[in-house]
Amino acid sequence: MKYKKLALVLLSGFILQTNVMAKQPEKKETKSELKCHVELVGGRDIIHFAKVPTKKVSSIAHVLTGTKIKTGFSKKQQTIYKVNECVGLNDKFITGVAKQRDEDTAR
Repeated sequence: MKYKKLALVLLSGFILQTNVMAKQPEKKETKSELKCHVELVGGRDIIHFAKVPTKKVSSIAHVLTGTKIKTGFSKKQQTIYKVNECVGLNDKFITGVAKQRDEDTAR
């Protein structure tokens, strides 16, 4: 009889511990901050700042193309037509046009 009670207590403790471990929150996904030289529908080019999951950095051009964003020059959202170049937030662009647009962009 003692062994049955002991086994029942141990089994209950194991089940409770398994449930607690299963309910632990998942680790938050890390995000990367990027700046991208993009062309909007209509031909205007700007620097767009994006914070995306790290696993999507390699496909950022595909992710941003067609996305509607707010800009400082229009009340309506503008659609990204093409992504020319993306770099880390503190990195420098490669192309001269992107470098110049980055210098002209307020932070």
